[in-house]
Amino acid sequence: VRQLRDDPATTAPGQGVGLAIALRLSALIGATLTADSDDRAGALFTLTVPAALTREPEIVEPTLH
Repeated sequence: VRQLRDDPATTAPGQGVGLAIALRLSALIGATLTADSDDRAGALFTLTVPAALTREPEIVEPTLH
């Protein structure tokens, strides 16, 4: 995966750590991160999160401390 060279929004080359961090964090929560690139169109990133992580949190009554 690489940045398009003629993209005017790209002012500085990346260091390549953002994708590595995202990949590591997704693995830590049990999700998967995939990348599909095309030289003409850029890259498509897909994050797949297990259903167990997307359920509504339990409602907990607030307490005073």
